[in-house]
Amino acid sequence: EGDDLVTALSLLLARLARKDDFSLAYLPSAASEQPDWFTRYFASVVPLPVHVQLQQPYAELRDQMARAIADTETRLSYLNDLPAREPDLRAVGDCAGYPIRVLRAADADELTARRHGGSAALTIVVATSGGAVGFLADQAQLDRAGLNRLLEWFSVLCEAIKADPARPVGKLPLLGASDRKQLETWVPAYGEAQRNALVTDCVHQQFEAQVQRTPSREAALFEGRSLSYAQLNDAANRLA
Repeated sequence: EGDDLVTALSLLLARLARKDDFSLAYLPSAASEQPDWFTRYFASVVPLPVHVQLQQPYAELRDQMARAIADTETRLSYLNDLPAREPDLRAVGDCAGYPIRVLRAADADELTARRHGGSAALTIVVATSGGAVGFLADQAQLDRAGLNRLLEWFSVLCEAIKADPARPVGKLPLLGASDRKQLETWVPAYGEAQRNALVTDCVHQQFEAQVQRTPSREAALFEGRSLSYAQLNDAANRLA
């Protein structure tokens, strides 16, 4: 169903960005059916709040997202100049400039063909019913290889959700066969069971585990300067 797809997409983005509280630029299904003049006066997309707790089961997250989606669908849109006139709304800003959009429509193929992507790096079109979903990427911002990898992660996540919807969302796998093969070339042979446990995690989780195992081991070498795993982790934490 459409809400399941939006929930899975939101979870994927939360896991990849390592954020548990954010908003997506969202086009309600009724807004996609409005005439062209609609966007001259009303916002073309509105914020859809996403709150993810990695220990919660997927079914709980899905119910939570369904309520947020229903509320956003009911509100539909707001006047274009409202954030500028209301100080409390200025923090929302212009979500039309968000890098990722989620659009809802009765016919995902028709809406995809109309190319509502704007300046977004990625536009995801989800049918209001059934399992249709379309992806539009601005190749100047997201190339085909990056999009294919994203689609693979999304497919793996959806299969994991279907197999075990009660599993904590932070433990659902994302990595496909190609990623697993690549990671197996990076992970030392600590034993089959340990290696299998490692490759179910995201890259940042594997790196943090490696820091705990070998903090003083050389992790990076560039132009004669080297950093240990502990030093590289400290530098990454300062940038985060």
